[in-house]
Order: sequence, then C-alpha cells, then structure tokens
Amino acid sequence: MAIVCWTADLMAQNQTGKLSIKPMAGVNFSGFSNASTDIYRMKVGFTGGAELEYGVNPILGLSFGLIYSQEGAKVDGRLDGVVIDENGDTWMTSTSMDGKLNCSYLNLPLMANFHIPAIKGLTYKVETRPSIYNLHGQRLSSLQKGLNIVNGQKIFVK
Repeated sequence: MAIVCWTADLMAQNQTGKLSIKPMAGVNFSGFSNASTDIYRMKVGFTGGAELEYGVNPILGLSFGLIYSQEGAKVDGRLDGVVIDENGDTWMTSTSMDGKLNCSYLNLPLMANFHIPAIKGLTYKVETRPSIYNLHGQRLSSLQKGLNIVNGQKIFVK
C-alpha cells in the first residue's frame, strides 16, 4: 500500500547527483479505529528523525529515513465481555480502564519525492511500507485476534 502526502520543505530542492540530509520533527495524533468499543481516545505523541535524499533529476528524488514515532491511544471507560472457560461455562466480565496505550515505532520509510518546479519547496511524496504489524512491531501475513496495525491504522479483531 502506498502512503501519499504533500510536504513543504524550508530548504532548497535537491540537486541532481547530490545527497542531502533533512532532519524531521513533528507531532502525531493517533488512536484506535474500528475497535468494538468507544473507550479509546486520540493521543498526542512526538515524531522525529532524519531523511537522506538523493537527487535523481531536478524533479525526482529518492529518500530513505529513520523516524521515531510515539503512537497509541488514551483509554477511558468500561469494557464488558464474556469469558468461556474450559468446561464451557460462560462468565460475564466488566473492567474499568483509565490510562494510555503507548506504542513506540522506528519507521524506515523509502520514498519517491516529486518536487513541484512551479512552487519552490513543495514536494509530493509517495511512501511504500509493509502493511500489517502486531503491537510488537512484527510483520504479519494476515490479521490476527487483538490489535493489528494495518497501513498505519489500528484495527481490533475479535
């Protein structure tokens, strides 16, 4: 899956055949989507790192980066559920939760950067990344029970 975004750089565009290093810092707004409950709220986290870009021609650049990202969600509410034991007996459970789910990631993006010549400093970026991860950052071949990260979105599977 390709992730596409627009960025505005404060520095000059890359020159053909040259390498440039771009420091990055910003803020993440993250949460869990498609969860079966409404106890998850948006969480604000830090993101930062650097990108190394090679200028292929005046319009195209290829870049590789190392980006640290704090993600997760705030948790506030009651989670009700059903437990079935080894004898087949059913038990109702209810848990009050209040706190934060903190997930820290090291991203290694590989991007194609298309510099827009008409507007100096405007870049159109296309990023590719593996699509499904668990909360430990391990790549998965398919969705599993619990929380999954699918193309950057948090998905809960019962």
